[in-house]
This record gives sequence, structure tokens and C-alpha cells, in this order.
Amino acid sequence: MKVKIGAAILIILSVLLYICWDRIAWRQIQSQNTVAAYQKFINDHPGSSLNREAKFRIEKLHFDEAVQINSVGGYRKFVKENPQSTLVADANNKIHDLLIKDRIPALRNANTAEIILKYSGSLSGKINAEEVLKAWLGNAGFTIIPAGSGNADLNATLSLSGTPLGLNYTRGYRYTGGILDGEIILQCGNDFIMKESFHNQLDPPGLITMNYEDAFKDPQDAPFQKLLDESDFRNIVARMMVKAIGTQALVSMLEKEKGDKEIPGGGPTMDEDTSVRLEAGKALVNTGKPAVEPLLSALKNTDNEYRGAIIGCLGQIKDERAVPDLMKIYESNPGDSQELTVVLARNKEQLVFMTSNLHNIAGFALWKITGVDYN
Repeated sequence: MKVKIGAAILIILSVLLYICWDRIAWRQIQSQNTVAAYQKFINDHPGSSLNREAKFRIEKLHFDEAVQINSVGGYRKFVKENPQSTLVADANNKIHDLLIKDRIPALRNANTAEIILKYSGSLSGKINAEEVLKAWLGNAGFTIIPAGSGNADLNATLSLSGTPLGLNYTRGYRYTGGILDGEIILQCGNDFIMKESFHNQLDPPGLITMNYEDAFKDPQDAPFQKLLDESDFRNIVARMMVKAIGTQALVSMLEKEKGDKEIPGGGPTMDEDTSVRLEAGKALVNTGKPAVEPLLSALKNTDNEYRGAIIGCLGQIKDERAVPDLMKIYESNPGDSQELTVVLARNKEQLVFMTSNLHNIAGFALWKITGVDYN
């Protein structure tokens, strides 16, 4: 019995000693932080639980080296040599951005655009996807010309595929589900500019009970309109426009008049034009700090609705560079206490969307940035 206990103690001590040695060696190679050091650890400790981390550190060092070079060739080399790395997606995104950067000047010099629609599956093509693209391209300054003319500077191709997941015709058209897949490609001539895709699905028994059938001749398109409306489609278009036309041009989209401004080539509906403005604001907020200077410059505009939208974006970005200008606006404009009381009773976060009073909006933005409640 004593022999067995002694053997067990020796085994436990051996394991503990191995773990300690493992950890000590790991701390040493962490301080070196080189590919050679991590590879030596893997070779010397084949059964270590830290080998996975060591392999990731090696991949990260190779990736950081590619970032320093910042070339398409460097990132492609990383992907080729580390095909299973979790950093491959980041490398491919870097490749994509560099390729776009090379071709963007051609896109920014484009004046005309055509929209090419491709539908497959159960889609008959009566959803308002084209209106969304018209709104964005029109607000970006493109003149929309008929598809197929072959004379457009920019081709915007939208491919949509829809699959219904059941129908129920009780009390009007009610749809029990559907799948929508989409792809957007912006292209100048034969040059590929950028491509984005999106997917949305509504599984049964989630009923689509909205009256979409009133707006469409073919009721089969109703579930796909809902899927499009609730997808990332508009957000993706906004993101593509940030890359395509730049932050400054996106800021100017906040100024567009609503309803009575017709866009060349056939304008969007009032609601879609408003949607462009809202999505432009979201895209600027997602852009973050690089959008701050263009937004601050645009505050010189005298249109209060436009300035209110800009202030709202600055508040959401939360950059302290905006504080002096926001404070001037807050102090130089009278507040509307009655309106403020109504809005705050509902939701302070929604203040910027529910009031046109610059004093109130600036107070909201200052609160978001500084944490001080000015309202």
C-alpha cells in the first residue's frame, strides 16, 4: 500500500513539475515574442496545452509583419502560408480594401450610373430594392440612366434570390416565412470596384402579417419585401458609399431636402429619401473618428435641420473634439422645455430623432460625450 501511495505521489509531483516547467518556459518565450521562440516552445513541449496559443502568436506575428508592409502581395502571402488561421478573414479584408483604394478614383470621377437587377428563385421583381439604390446613387450625385444603355460610368448590379417557406391565405395574405439572399456589385467599366452580400431568413411559424399585399400586384413578393426591409441591405449600401464617395460626400447627404427634390433619372419616394439620410448618419457614426472633422466643418451651415443631424452624429461618435463647438451651439440657442419634457418622458436616447431644437440636441450630444446631463 505504501509503495502505491509513494508511486502516486511521485506521479503527481512529476505532473506538477512538468506544469511548472511548462509555465516558466512560456513566460520566457512571451518576453522574447518571436516566431523562433514560439516554435521552439512547440517543439520542446509537444503535449502542452499552450501550444495552441503559441501557434496563434506565430500567426499574429506574421500578420503584423504583413500589416507593416501593407501590400496585396504581403497579405496574399500570409493567407497562402496560414490558410487555417483565424486571421485569414482580416487579411482578405485588407486585400479587398487595397484593391478598392486603387480603383476608387475612377469611381469618384463617375457621373452617370445604371442599375442592373437580377432576380431568381420565387422573386418576380416587384419589391422596392431598385428605389433604394436610386436614392443612394441619386443623393451621391449620379444621374441614373436606363439599364442596358452601355453608356454609364458606373454599373450597380443587384442580384436577389427568394425562397418562400410556406403560405397561409387566411384573412388576406399571411406568409409563414421566407429566405432572401442578395449581392451588390459596383463596377466601373471592366474594373471590379467592390462587392457585398447579405442574407435574411424568417422561419415558420413567424407570421408576416403586415399588409404588404396592398403594395404589390403579386402577393408572393410580400414576404421578400419584409425580408429586404429587415435585412442589412440599406446598411451595406451605406457602407459601400462611404468607401466609394468618401466621408465628406456622405456628410453632405444629411443636407438633402425631402419630398420635393427630384433625383435625376427618377427620384425615390419621400420615405426612401429619408431612409438615405438616416443610413448616412449611421454610416458616419460607424466611420467614427475620421468623420469628426468633416462633420465639424459642416456645422457652419445655416440650415438647422442639417445642423441637428450633424450634432446627433457627433454625439453618437463621442469624440471630445466636438465639445467646444457643441457647447457654443448649446449656449447660443434657446431651449424648448415643453418639447424636451415630452421627449425625455419617452426615451432620452431618441431625443436627437424627435426634436429639431438645436439647444436640446446639443445638450444630448454633450451628455453622450461627457456624461454630464445638460438637459
